Amino acid sequence: MESKMDIKERIEVVLELTSQKIARLEKLLEFTILQGNSIKAGDIEGLSSQIEKKQNIMNLINSLDAKFLEQYTLLKKELHIQSFEEIDAKVYPSAAALQKNVGHIMILLKKIEEVDRQNSSHLQQDLEKLKLEMKKNKAEQQGNKIAATYTRRYADVQGVFIDNKEQK
Repeated sequence: MESKMDIKERIEVVLELTSQKIARLEKLLEFTILQGNSIKAGDIEGLSSQIEKKQNIMNLINSLDAKFLEQYTLLKKELHIQSFEEIDAKVYPSAAALQKNVGHIMILLKKIEEVDRQNSSHLQQDLEKLKLEMKKNKAEQQGNKIAATYTRRYADVQGVFIDNKEQK
């Protein structure tokens, strides 16, 4: 059974979890930017690789979030608070660093969201171009098929007309 952690120790644990999350989010931002580069370059293999790496990082972040939520809930209960801003930094000096980390996490999440939105937009544009190209190719194929059918259908008729002229 886990021994009861005092409030200062719990704040340190939460601080460490936020530091780990910041490191993972910075990696996630890096992979998101690389994903955008792959999209712009049309590099499907690179894009697939970046998506896989991002998913692995997100799984790690989810694990950190679960641990964080557990500790944060206990901390709020022990201190009778609703948010980090209510922790007295004079009594608990690590609280200021914790608040700073939470702010940094929010900034990173906004950056990741923005880059992800741009990536989605580029991907959507590429998809629209591909759709138009496929429609154009399909129309060309149908045109070629009609022309080939027309040519085959009247190829024998031309011979008949020639034969008829010779018989007169």
